[in-house]
Amino acid sequence: MTFSIENLKAKFTLADAGLSWIIFFSIVYQKLVPIGFGLMLLSLVFQRQKITKTDLISFFITGPAMWFVLYYFLLVFGLLWTENQLFAFSKLENKMSFVLMPLLLLFTVRKWGDLEWKKLLIYSLTFALSMYEILAIWRFFTESENSWQFEFLSSRFSIFMHRSYFACYLVIGIILLFENVRREFSISAIALLCFFSVGVLQTESKAGILCLFLVFVVQFFSLLNAKQKKFKWIMTFSIFLFSSILITNNPIKSRFETMFSAIGNIQTRNNNSVESNTARVLMWNTSIDVWKENFVFGTGTGDYDDELTAKNHEYKNLGVAQVRLNSHNQFLNTAVQLGLVGFFILMAIFLSSYFFSERKLCQLLILGVFLINFLVESFLETQAGIILFCTLLLLFYPRTKDDKLSITN
Repeated sequence: MTFSIENLKAKFTLADAGLSWIIFFSIVYQKLVPIGFGLMLLSLVFQRQKITKTDLISFFITGPAMWFVLYYFLLVFGLLWTENQLFAFSKLENKMSFVLMPLLLLFTVRKWGDLEWKKLLIYSLTFALSMYEILAIWRFFTESENSWQFEFLSSRFSIFMHRSYFACYLVIGIILLFENVRREFSISAIALLCFFSVGVLQTESKAGILCLFLVFVVQFFSLLNAKQKKFKWIMTFSIFLFSSILITNNPIKSRFETMFSAIGNIQTRNNNSVESNTARVLMWNTSIDVWKENFVFGTGTGDYDDELTAKNHEYKNLGVAQVRLNSHNQFLNTAVQLGLVGFFILMAIFLSSYFFSERKLCQLLILGVFLINFLVESFLETQAGIILFCTLLLLFYPRTKDDKLSITN
């Protein structure tokens, strides 16, 4: 027993346990995530990393860490011109990961490297998706009045996480699985590719399906000249998957047809609709107008929700005003809240992630997936988006050539 514990300690630290907990339960059940932060904070007491001035500068300059911290400090600064202080402080609590995660990753001692974090994310997604499938099957057979489409599709399917976020992380899992297949072809990896792809389709998230299509197209062309015949299985599957969606009548195809129809016939005033596509366009238009009125510093950390709702009342868009929708675009939401300065810092997170990465296909695709989701969702307004966005981007880039923080090879 002593040997086993010592062997475990040699490969696994308390900080590794805490970060593993955060990643796993961010996918599976978010209410338990704070325990992971507690473990990482506890690890600072027993095994804190010794950081030199060079390490400190390197960590916050050669990567997105500095911009995460600046984003949070700007939220604090935004309290100065905020009237709704209660909502502002809730936003500061909500986005604590922007400053907490960089500091924890800098000062904690961790022994896990790229492959371990990649495997953990894939295992977490596999567990969550399997759980959703089992629950859907159980509900289908125990609640006879419900159809299979009701149980196995849309928001009813991913009951513990908003479907857009879950689809986003499934696509990231698919990107990592493609990297595994490139290194070593295996039937299990191909099976998980199929499983995750079907899971994305089951969410019926338009952003998720668009990202799935993008990833398969890029991977298709990158593998087109591959000498291994086994890659033809992936190409065949991708062609079959998307051809079946385009040719057959199905709920997914109907959602996209509805989207094009709605976007083409929208009035941005006197519109009471809360249909998802119409509501997004209304909120984008309203957000741009509110940003123009508060261009440099925004409405303040806690007032953006009130300002958007007031503007929609002014425009008589009573449907979206009643449910108090946010911008449904993280760049616009940040611009309304923190103005041009906040918009610049958010863009800097993406740009620094790109310029200081190794720019491998896996890294670029993950950034692309986050970018697409930021364009159609206020991705950083819930813990489902904040924690894994901060964690994965900070794990994505090494501080030095030998660092183990990268999630890719």
